[in-house]
Amino acid sequence: MKKSICIILISLFAIVYSGKSQTPNAGTVLAGTFQTSQSSTPGSGIAALTKTNKFTHGRFFFYWGYNRSAYTKSDIRFSGNNYDFTISNVKASDNPTKTLLSYVQPMQITHSQYDYRIGFYLNDKYSISLGADHMKYHLLQQATHLTGNINSGLNAGYYNNALVLVGEDMGTNIPHDNYLCTLPNGFVPQYENYSGLNDISLELGRTDNLWTSVNKNFSFSAIENCGLGGVVTNTISRVLGVNSNSHSATVWGYHLSGFSATTGLGMQFNFFKHFFLLARVKGGLIDLPNDRTSSEGGIAKQHFGFVETMAVLGCSFNLGNK
Repeated sequence: MKKSICIILISLFAIVYSGKSQTPNAGTVLAGTFQTSQSSTPGSGIAALTKTNKFTHGRFFFYWGYNRSAYTKSDIRFSGNNYDFTISNVKASDNPTKTLLSYVQPMQITHSQYDYRIGFYLNDKYSISLGADHMKYHLLQQATHLTGNINSGLNAGYYNNALVLVGEDMGTNIPHDNYLCTLPNGFVPQYENYSGLNDISLELGRTDNLWTSVNKNFSFSAIENCGLGGVVTNTISRVLGVNSNSHSATVWGYHLSGFSATTGLGMQFNFFKHFFLLARVKGGLIDLPNDRTSSEGGIAKQHFGFVETMAVLGCSFNLGNK
């Protein structure tokens, strides 16, 4: 019996010793296999870590910049206590500040058409952001067709696709020999969202990294966005002799006029891991069913498409100690 126990113990010791002696070799073989897999399989192991976008993942971002915008032609319906008429297929433009100091002096940087946005990168690819595009809508001096009723004043009457002049206060003086001088006027001498066609929007964005420098300090990314927003306006107008500046203090000013749906595409240059320059093209539709033109209940209604280009400077940052 003792002899059998001794044989069993010797056999167990031999197995354990044999296992211990083979473990380093097995580990060496496994390690060698793992290293070979890293070096031979693209996108695996350590190489896969380089695909994590350290500029975006889990970070906040903010940008500020300036824009230019263009608008499609549209029909604008003006209605009030004594009138309801539509001017058809009218043209408008933006109205950026042309003074260089307005873009560099801190007290004047909001005088032009500006953009700002703050957001958070949900992961390497996707972000969510809230911001405002401060554009300007400027009705141009032009001939157009007017249809509708005007019940009082110098232009009282019923009009059916009548050719008239609008925006006469929005351009240069018309030469006396120009045919525009012969057209009926005084309907809408002025109409502009000079204090802002402000698209305040929530956007979902996607970032695709295109190139990263070896030292990770510089990179290029493609940025795609889509968004929905509310449009806030502060309208300056003169409709049938009623000036918007006659608004009472409780009525005149910024108000929610409508809504927007947009999409955009941009190219972003990231530098020194925290800063970026973004050039972006954004377009969409704006619907304004409630643009106030007077304290007497005057309203302008229209919808149009727009294209906006912007150049902005921004930064990304963590709020914690990541």
